[in-house]
Amino acid sequence: MPLYEWCNTGISSGREVLSEIPAEVFQKWRTYFHKNDFTYSTDTSELQKTGSSESAVFKKLGITNLLSVPLMQGNGAVIGVFGAENVRFHSTPQNMKLLFKTFAFFVTSMFLRQKYESEMTTRSFSDDLTGLQNRNKFMQDMQVLQREQTRSVGIAFADMNGLKQINDHHGHDAGDAALKKAAGRFLSLFRKHNLYRIGGDEFVIVCPEIPQHVFAQKIAALMDTAGCEQAHSFALGWQWFPQVSDIDTHLKDTDALMYRNKQAYYEGARAAE
Repeated sequence: MPLYEWCNTGISSGREVLSEIPAEVFQKWRTYFHKNDFTYSTDTSELQKTGSSESAVFKKLGITNLLSVPLMQGNGAVIGVFGAENVRFHSTPQNMKLLFKTFAFFVTSMFLRQKYESEMTTRSFSDDLTGLQNRNKFMQDMQVLQREQTRSVGIAFADMNGLKQINDHHGHDAGDAALKKAAGRFLSLFRKHNLYRIGGDEFVIVCPEIPQHVFAQKIAALMDTAGCEQAHSFALGWQWFPQVSDIDTHLKDTDALMYRNKQAYYEGARAAE
């Protein structure tokens, strides 16, 4: 569980000691907060007499009193706790309670906003169907690749053959299943951060700093799997570049190889009819 801490001047950090509190204690507090939507306050001198598991930690830290309030979502779920130790009461307990609950509200709001923004960023860079990275992430990563002038890069374009026929004859669910299966093949050989689905049936593999022979072996293995099931095959074009000079040109050249391979596939299919 993440633990954040602020200490007043002259106060030593207690993060390491607090991390020693058993998980069941936090669970007990969570249960308490679910039942009581208000600040929890205790005189730890009384708590230490009970011999409870947290009392030893409080004693080690020199905590004489503790105020805490749950961080709760709108549905009542407890997502964290805000607390303060050795509080000097310059106000009434009722005002302290109001202050803590107000602060907890703002902390929870900030946390949920950051969580939402993070989820939106992830979704904006992820393909919903396959789980691979999408065109937005591809464009961003290619800009970084050009800017960093990576020493070498392996690039491959893959385009599923016959996706339209699958959709027309078997339905779009079958087409989606075929795309997921293709993505699974890529993931069996390459890392997710090297894979992109940039269009309906278009995939790109970009592997910076990969040795040429390793990339060639992976591509050969990918081509072997593509040939095992012709109904779900794909056209493939790939190249390895010892130095990134112009990433756009590298991408266009590799894409052209893939389209030549795809053209040969359809010419062969027509000849077989």
